Amino acid sequence: MTHVQLFAAVERFLRDVMAVGHEPRDAVAAWGGEVVVAGGDFRQQLPVVRRADRALLVRSCVQASPLWQNFVQLRLRQNMRTNVDEVGFASWLLELGDGRIPNAHGDIPGFINIPQRYVLRKTDNIASVVDAVYPSMITRRIPRNIQTAPFCVH
Repeated sequence: MTHVQLFAAVERFLRDVMAVGHEPRDAVAAWGGEVVVAGGDFRQQLPVVRRADRALLVRSCVQASPLWQNFVQLRLRQNMRTNVDEVGFASWLLELGDGRIPNAHGDIPGFINIPQRYVLRKTDNIASVVDAVYPSMITRRIPRNIQTAPFCVH
């Protein structure tokens, strides 16, 4: 995810550009009055901040910025990348992201039970892991560098 300071810098830049020959920068509307489109799933990844605690990570997210109030969120109604046999997993991921999966350890936050059907076993070899992640790759010829690439399964 993009760090909140990058959004703030782009916003100031657009206000500066749009204010040239006009009123002072502070009098120009947010984002210089321009329409800015940002896409992505904000639940997927936090910004990278060295030696940050949880509070600093939250403050570094775009949603914590005063600029966030200028955004209009549009949500996709249909996941176009989900195959028919992956609908259950996609639904489970959305429930997880929305915080609707019950806590597995009661009062200890952050612990959930992952259904066994979504977990790869430690005994799985590289071909079964690749097949689980990229099913169509096994049926095609796997490039030589993928067969020898280091791979870590926990």
